[in-house]
Amino acid sequence: MSAKATTKRSYVRKAEARSLLINAAIELFRTRTFSQVTTKDIAERAGLTPVAIQSAFGGQLGLYEEVAKTLISNVGEAFEQLEGAQANPALVLHPDLVLSARLVAWLRGEGVRLSTFALPDDNNIVIKILKQIGDAPMDPVLERTYAQVLGFAITGFVAFADEQAFPTEDLVLGIALIRRFRQFLSENQEELSALDPRIQPT
Repeated sequence: MSAKATTKRSYVRKAEARSLLINAAIELFRTRTFSQVTTKDIAERAGLTPVAIQSAFGGQLGLYEEVAKTLISNVGEAFEQLEGAQANPALVLHPDLVLSARLVAWLRGEGVRLSTFALPDDNNIVIKILKQIGDAPMDPVLERTYAQVLGFAITGFVAFADEQAFPTEDLVLGIALIRRFRQFLSENQEELSALDPRIQPT
């Protein structure tokens, strides 16, 4: 058992077991690759037995899915506290966002559907970013589509940023360009409405 492992508990409620296992998995994922972490490692870190993972989540993938959802939710809450978002690389370098993007990509390779991680608009990370930027609102259909496209771009960036050695200065410029593109969309809604009747012209 590792030095940080907790003494095994004789009994915990299911909700507490879920929380302990999710937190233990996140701690391990910060220092190891997903394939290096076993259910035994996670259970030991949580002070539980591997059977608890099956009982609480239905197995390893069920636990990992909940870990990803927890990380995504945590990032959404953290972004609400950020200021100066339009020039802040922390928007896409937040450690929980990086970890969640990599975990979602790994889970997709394991056959988990991306729709599993869909969040409502009031907890959508990209929409929170757009609100932090503070630009004028757009047509809801255009806003949602833009958020989806931007979400794919952010996910791809954070999943592979370490390997691409992307300079921080370029990241700041990239955020500025994304903001400028959104301004273009907002100012050209009438023209864009010709492409999709759901978009209301200004």
